[in-house]
Amino acid sequence: MAKKTQAQNKAKSKGTTAKKNQAKNKANTGEAEKKKQTREATSKKTKEMVIRMLTNGFTCKMCGKRFGAKFNLNKHSFLHKKKTLKCLNCGYVTNSPYMLSFHQKKCIEGKKFECPTCGETFAHRMQVYRHQKKFH
Repeated sequence: MAKKTQAQNKAKSKGTTAKKNQAKNKANTGEAEKKKQTREATSKKTKEMVIRMLTNGFTCKMCGKRFGAKFNLNKHSFLHKKKTLKCLNCGYVTNSPYMLSFHQKKCIEGKKFECPTCGETFAHRMQVYRHQKKFH
């Protein structure tokens, strides 16, 4: 009887292991399916954005480049303007108010964000993030 009990226990444990593996495979399949759906949704959104840009988009009157959002057209339009904005600290010249404020933060306030890995300093937190992603 002892031999039958051991054999039965082994059979039960194999069955339990197989059930666990099946459950894991189902979970992995579910995750893969979710990832696939996310990719498809992203692709669909990208296609919709391109179609919207080509049909309803905003066109630059100077060069003909098209944009899906008016904000992006406005940002782009600074490229065609004469450079008139100047940093009072160092003389840096630009045509974009955004780029001037970005520059002044570095020029006037200094570099106050430090990479925790290597100690390199940056004027903007996002620069530290990009640096870490690229080099560490």
